[in-house]
Amino acid sequence: MNAEPRQMFDEAMAEDQAGLEAQLLALQGAAVATEPAAPAPKRQPRRQALPDHLRRVEYHQEPENTTCATPDCGQPMVRIGQDVSERLDIVPAEYFVHRHIRGKWVCKCCQQKG
Repeated sequence: MNAEPRQMFDEAMAEDQAGLEAQLLALQGAAVATEPAAPAPKRQPRRQALPDHLRRVEYHQEPENTTCATPDCGQPMVRIGQDVSERLDIVPAEYFVHRHIRGKWVCKCCQQKG
């Protein structure tokens, strides 16, 4: 590029940059002027729920002692809810042994095996 096209290019780039900065400032000012954003919605699970027809094995984990641990209190605590998490699992192929049991027979008189 010689000097004249380069100067034109630099001027056009400066104009574009100034215009973009003005738009950015206008957008930032509009965002500040609007009402504060609503609280974030409750976090949704990332995966779909596991199908209901699958067998479930439940493990209940409860504390051994449900009385308040504060020395001055000692009152029984009240259950206010529960956290439930599920994990998909698979039982691998089952190994088993085929036992073929064949009876042995013999005649008591002639000792003939059958």
